[in-house]
This record gives sequence, C-alpha cells and structure tokens, in this order.
Amino acid sequence: MLVVLLEPDEAILAKKKQSPIHNQFQRAKILEAIEYVDYIISIDSPLSDQDYFAMIAKIKPAIIAITEGDVQSENKRRQAKMIGGKMVVVTPLIKKFSSTNIKNHASISGH
Repeated sequence: MLVVLLEPDEAILAKKKQSPIHNQFQRAKILEAIEYVDYIISIDSPLSDQDYFAMIAKIKPAIIAITEGDVQSENKRRQAKMIGGKMVVVTPLIKKFSSTNIKNHASISGH
C-alpha cells in the first residue's frame, strides 16, 4: 500500500520561498491519477517535526520513501528507525523539473 502525505501550500511556500505551481487540491488530483497511490493524506497546516514523528508512529510504514538530497532525510531516517522500518531513496532529484525551471519555461513559451 502506498500512502502519500501531501504538504499544504503554506509549508511549500515556507520551505522553498515560492508558491507551488499547483495548489494542494491540484496536486492531490494528480496523485489520484497514479495507479499505485492508494491513499493521499492532505495535511491542513504545516506540521512540526514532532507532529511528523507522531503521524509516522500511527501509520507505521515499512518504508519511508524520499528523493535524493531530501533536507529532512535525517529526520526521516530516525522516524523509520523508531518504527522498525527503513528509509529508501526512490528517485534522484530531477533539477530540470524544478518549479523555477517550469515557471521559466511557461513564461518563455507564453503559457
């Protein structure tokens, strides 16, 4: 089973210092279209590290999947250890699909 925790727009704005290209509702719709996503948990407001630890303790995933270079990898490693799971890097960071590159491409192409 694949459960995706979906950050609120405010959390993305705070972390990346820019608004997400798609709002949380749109991101949820995109994730719903992915066949192997079983559940999406849309988080209402930014969570503290302590809140995430509590959520992981309740869900108890066998694997916490991350992107290469995730700034929260140490916290996620500790969360996995706490529940007897493991943290796995499942994808490299794909820089050409960054929000900045997508916005620049859209402005150049007139979209």
